[in-house]
Amino acid sequence: MLTKLGKDKGKSGKSSSRYAMDFMKEFKVDDFDAMSDVVENWLRDFPQDANAYYAQGVFIGVLIKTRNIGRDDGIKEMDLISDKVQKFEPEDTVLERFYEQLFAKYYSDIAGK
Repeated sequence: MLTKLGKDKGKSGKSSSRYAMDFMKEFKVDDFDAMSDVVENWLRDFPQDANAYYAQGVFIGVLIKTRNIGRDDGIKEMDLISDKVQKFEPEDTVLERFYEQLFAKYYSDIAGK
C-alpha cells in the first residue's frame, strides 16, 4: 500500500481510514448503493490500497449472498481481487487484518477457497 492510513487524502478530501469507517457503517445497515459508492470512490482515490480491494470483495460477497449477482460471476471477481491484493506490500495494520479476514470469510463461504 503506497498511502499511509489517515495521513494522505484522496481527491474527495477523505483519507483511506475514513473510507474504511464509511464502508463499515453502510455494511452494517445493508445499504448496497452506499457501499457501492464508498468502494468506487475509495478505489479511485487510493488505487494501491489493499483495504479498498478487500472491501470491494466483501461487497461482491454480500451481493452474491443476497442474490443480486450470480455466484459464478462474483467468484471470478473475487478471484481477481485476491490475485491483485497479493501483489501489494502488506501494511500489517489492525485495519488491514480486519478487512483481509472479512474478505476471506466471504470468499471461503462463497467459493470454498
